[in-house]
Amino acid sequence: MNLSLSLLFPFLFQSSPFPPLHLFSFHSLFSSHSLISHHSVIVDHIRTLTFSVTDRIQIGNVGRGYVLKRILRRGVRFGKQFLHLPDGFFARLVSVVISMYGSAFPELIAEGNEKYVTTAVTDEENAFLANWVQGEQQFLKIVARVKKSGATVIPGEDAAFLYQTGGFPVDLTRIMAEDAGMTVDEKGFEAAQEKHVEASKGETKVGDGSTKTIVLETAHMAILNNEMKIPGTDDSVKYELGDEGKAVSSTIQAMFDGSIFMDEISEGQNIGIVMGVTPFYAEQGGQVSDIGTLTTSTGATLEILDCKKYGQYTLHQGVVRSGSFKVGDSIEANVDMTVRNAILPNHTMTHILNLGLRNVLPQDQVDQKGMFFFISFFFFVFPFYHFIFVPDFFFSIFHIFTNSTFFFSSQVH
Repeated sequence: MNLSLSLLFPFLFQSSPFPPLHLFSFHSLFSSHSLISHHSVIVDHIRTLTFSVTDRIQIGNVGRGYVLKRILRRGVRFGKQFLHLPDGFFARLVSVVISMYGSAFPELIAEGNEKYVTTAVTDEENAFLANWVQGEQQFLKIVARVKKSGATVIPGEDAAFLYQTGGFPVDLTRIMAEDAGMTVDEKGFEAAQEKHVEASKGETKVGDGSTKTIVLETAHMAILNNEMKIPGTDDSVKYELGDEGKAVSSTIQAMFDGSIFMDEISEGQNIGIVMGVTPFYAEQGGQVSDIGTLTTSTGATLEILDCKKYGQYTLHQGVVRSGSFKVGDSIEANVDMTVRNAILPNHTMTHILNLGLRNVLPQDQVDQKGMFFFISFFFFVFPFYHFIFVPDFFFSIFHIFTNSTFFFSSQVH
């Protein structure tokens, strides 16, 4: 158990809408480890969610958001499966967390925060409960199909399907299967899950989608810094290219193919280049990276398809189009200014949109999630998050604000 009873009791006794949480006798609390454990899971999970959503980490399907989604599902599942709590119990505990920790963490009691967090948790809790019902129906169909075939083991693929679509963890599927006089192929489940995880990862592509992204991991950066003694990339010149651009002289410091560092590369190879000086703008702050070329005095050409920052290094990924390159080669770096000059206004417009939305809608419910610039289309996507339906007249006000920004020719810094 990771929580002391002194922390657990306020949740048990303050959440008055739910008798199962506060009508246990002290004897039952102290005599039942599983009971305490189930409450501990709920307490720990709602606390994590409340603090995380307060920090504006949104519950979703990617990265940190997906971690929060799994935490919420587990907390709700424990309350429903083991304690038989009513729908909506989880979101109502947000106020308990805020009342307990608000004096120490003022951001919790900031104006509008409780409503914001409660709404986020409520929406996700309701979505999960809807999936839960559908998952039960799917489970019954699977049981009927398996029994009809004369078997008594639920295939691992089916258990994985229930987990991936309805949030049904395999232990819940196992319990429900036992109630139906069946078992679960758990080895098959693990294999199906591994296959799903690998498929979900995919292979991130750059350029036209045919080139696998090269990632510089922490261990590789340590090799560059500690073993190869390569200083960080100097990218200050990227601000000095003007509208027309200019060639920038540099030196190849290292070459990395995604697995090992290379000394020499030739035509057709996909490679990551670390240079001493770079004019390329790496992807950051929602703005996609520059593209361009590297050339040598012998005429070798490498097309730069993507640039990313890894610690102190800028990794330029590209494909050798002609000739060969070696570590230590002097090169001329040229940024494609047609693409950069198309990216810049899109990036600026993203900030104008963000400002406009935050002037029209409640600031704590507008959260920019990045922007994407598609080279072949020259447009951007600006996803923003808002919990409630936005009436058309709000967008009319928003249009007036953004258009006035152009009318008064506001300066861009």
